[in-house]
Amino acid sequence: MLTVVCFYWHDFTRGNRGYSFEHDYVRILKAMVQRNLTLPHRFVCVTDDIIDDVETLPLDYSKHIPGTVFLRLMQHKPETAEKICGGVIGRGTDGLIPSEC
Repeated sequence: MLTVVCFYWHDFTRGNRGYSFEHDYVRILKAMVQRNLTLPHRFVCVTDDIIDDVETLPLDYSKHIPGTVFLRLMQHKPETAEKICGGVIGRGTDGLIPSEC
């Protein structure tokens, strides 16, 4: 089964720089994926937060470099890959999922 993964975390070292998203962005992304992806799939958000109605996995901050997006590399760790399993599509919360043309 395909797994669609997005990442959502608070990096307090960035201050007002970069993006600042609310939980609604994750829920909207999940809805776009469900509406437009016809393959069987599961939607997972790797996060340091609790998001209602979204399956989540905990972030691993052990190798995080504050102010960067390298935290996303944790999806390649064997422990994380076991939890995600299957084929993976990684999406940012700022992406659009268009309908099929």
